Amino acid sequence: MKQTNSQKKLTVERLLRVDGTEANLYRGEENIFFLADDKGCLLPIKDKEGATIYGIDTKAFAHLGGHFYGDKTHLYIRPERSGRWGVFPLVHGHLRILNEWYAFDERYLYSGMFGARRRIEGELRIPPGKGYYAVDSKHAYINSTRINNSCAASFIGLECDYARDASQVYFRGKAIEGADPDSFLSFNFNERTGLGFDAIDKYRGYNLGKADSNSAEIKDLQLFFSLYPGSEQTYSWLLNSKSSTDETEPCWQFLGDGFAVTEQAVYFTLPPFALAGESLQGNHAGRLQDKDKYQCLTELAPGKFQYLQQGYYLYDCQLYWRDLEDRYHFCALKLSKVNAATFTCIGGEYFTDGSKVICRGKILKGVQPDVVQLYSEYLLSDGLSLYYRGKKLSRVMLENFEYLGHHYFSIAGQLYRHDRELKNAKSQSVYQSNCRFISAECLALNNGRVIYRNLLQNKQLDGASLVVFNHYFAKDGKHVYCIDWNDRFHVIAEADPKTFHAPDFRQDVKLQQKGHDKQRTFDWRQLLPEPEYS
Repeated sequence: MKQTNSQKKLTVERLLRVDGTEANLYRGEENIFFLADDKGCLLPIKDKEGATIYGIDTKAFAHLGGHFYGDKTHLYIRPERSGRWGVFPLVHGHLRILNEWYAFDERYLYSGMFGARRRIEGELRIPPGKGYYAVDSKHAYINSTRINNSCAASFIGLECDYARDASQVYFRGKAIEGADPDSFLSFNFNERTGLGFDAIDKYRGYNLGKADSNSAEIKDLQLFFSLYPGSEQTYSWLLNSKSSTDETEPCWQFLGDGFAVTEQAVYFTLPPFALAGESLQGNHAGRLQDKDKYQCLTELAPGKFQYLQQGYYLYDCQLYWRDLEDRYHFCALKLSKVNAATFTCIGGEYFTDGSKVICRGKILKGVQPDVVQLYSEYLLSDGLSLYYRGKKLSRVMLENFEYLGHHYFSIAGQLYRHDRELKNAKSQSVYQSNCRFISAECLALNNGRVIYRNLLQNKQLDGASLVVFNHYFAKDGKHVYCIDWNDRFHVIAEADPKTFHAPDFRQDVKLQQKGHDKQRTFDWRQLLPEPEYS
């Protein structure tokens, strides 16, 4: 494989993992490179400071297992939570790969989650139970953090990020004050226990590591005690708690985007169908059978709460915004400079109070609502500048601007998707008059070329006959294609384009990954190796 660098032709080969599958890494003569999904080009790997890592023995560089790579002198960690690698010298004895997340030598633990290390005492091992924990001869660890006052000998990982040892209970590595380890139980999110808690001991219930004795009603005591027979005496406080089976079930009102209210409380959940890293936009109407997945917002009183849309709500006549894409915390921003009484939606993510334009909880400075033009839910212009999700595109001039549709626009024929120029498609001049949409993320040009997401595709694709079924399969008059994680199309030679079909975007993702013709079924997961993300 050859890739053009600014000074010379760069010859690279793709690295293999220890199991023989291909990694998303490439070996050059002087550096190790990864394929940038958003740019379609090879970039050298970088360290914690963002500087290119030099001095790698590229011939000896190899995958050791999990997130760990090495040459003859150094360990290189490709962290799960960052694109910047951890680099450490191999000078402390024989390195052992414990699992995908942990490695160790005579002195240090190495974390694959964050690309970090820390001193340990004795040999590292994985404790019994669940979770991303490790222990040495004395202490327990979560990633590269030592859990204070933990006991390695009795440490056990539990469901839902809980753990315990002989004397304490922990949530994500922090001790829960007052929790009883002997009687402590935690529950899988998919496990229906009849309770409104994700954990319980003989004193109280817990949600997300906090004592929660009043926000969650007991749904069905009989179900819980049938799952844990003989536990009535240990958890006797449950018998005195208020159970929804004792009276009429409270009336739930689902407001959309994960919000719900009853007469007693306000609740919030992440839409269960939303995927990590994808937008949570759209109305999640909610279902009564999903109410166990909702978290009670104890700080909000339902009588003062009014949900609007797109994460905005009124509380006690004051406007707030909650980022629907934050999958881990309920943290709302108070918009004190916005007039809540006149707050209305312009369209998509853009709102106004009559004098200001607001997007994603931020006021767009200098933008007047009476002159704006909305092109899509994300794209807006005030006649002078273009904004994408509230961010001003400083390098984009509105002269020769054309909105093409969905997430695409062009400036003097140069194509943009979302807020980025598609450098891969610079050779093509794209205007409304010479392109058509095959799907929301696929454009066909009059010259037959195809642009899918951020990439200009191979000339073998026939834009005139191309059909894109979903994110995994497509076909034209000659071939059937599978689409890899870098948005490139690959011919499935055995598939018949005349009879091939695959589920569309409305179907479950697992169903979308299987297409079929008259002769056989094709599983996308078997056609391509699993990706290794940067």
